[in-house]
Amino acid sequence: MQIHEERRLIGNAEIQFDCPSCDKSSATDALRFETRDKFLGLVTVWKTYETAVKCPQCEATCRTTTDLDELLSLRPEERASRFRVRIGLVEKFLVIVGWLFFFVGPVSLALFIAAWIMVPKAAKGWRRATMIGLPVSVVFTLLMIVPQFF
Repeated sequence: MQIHEERRLIGNAEIQFDCPSCDKSSATDALRFETRDKFLGLVTVWKTYETAVKCPQCEATCRTTTDLDELLSLRPEERASRFRVRIGLVEKFLVIVGWLFFFVGPVSLALFIAAWIMVPKAAKGWRRATMIGLPVSVVFTLLMIVPQFF
């Protein structure tokens, strides 16, 4: 089965943006995209719209499904609550594999430490999963090491 993705820019505007990742306010461009997934490149099977903003300070990419006109009508602090920080595949992989191997303490600990460094603070769910995984992996690491001394 062949699904092709076509993405096109359908609008843009300059907005005042309070970044959820670095908590700094700045003017930046908001880009509105239409994405069409087509079966065999001919028949549209899925169409989505999203607005993307890249923070000029920390370069975090934030996305929302909110339309540009609606974003322009909101205050900057209200806009920030609409956006979600984009989490990369590597960061997601580190957290998920860390939880899959939590019973292998040292491996899980290394994965969670790497994820803790890489996952942005604004990605609250992924950050919470990392912060819970750290002590769990420490406990399992200690359970592996302590019995060897007795």
